Amino acid sequence: MIGSEYIWDNLILAGEYRNTEIPTDFYVAGNLVGGGTSEPEGWYLSAAYQFTDWFASEVNYSEYYPDSNDKDGDRFSGAPGDEKFYAWQKTWSVNTRFDINDYWIIKAGVNFNDGMGTAFNFQNPDGAEKDWILYQFKTSVSF
Repeated sequence: MIGSEYIWDNLILAGEYRNTEIPTDFYVAGNLVGGGTSEPEGWYLSAAYQFTDWFASEVNYSEYYPDSNDKDGDRFSGAPGDEKFYAWQKTWSVNTRFDINDYWIIKAGVNFNDGMGTAFNFQNPDGAEKDWILYQFKTSVSF
């Protein structure tokens, strides 16, 4: 993994790249029944700006591949319900932060996604869409 961050006045530029090899041995009743390795790969770039003392915004782009050796989803094709778009997830996000006061923060954002690389079929029993949107809202109170 490698990452970097650059701060200039109210601007923050950041990025990160990660490529990992994970053993995927499967055991049943103590016996090895299958295995190998998985090589997930991902990266992101972001730019954030603090416009005022109480308002900040960020734009972010990221890509993730559960198997860096199959970025096109070839191993997913052919099986019912195993769509190729499970082999990647490419996301544009726009996020905002409002500091209401010293102890109350509100965050909101929207993610425009292409692919389902971070999901599993069992999480979408009725099927999944290649292109989907995630809306986020969070409020935090510190005391």
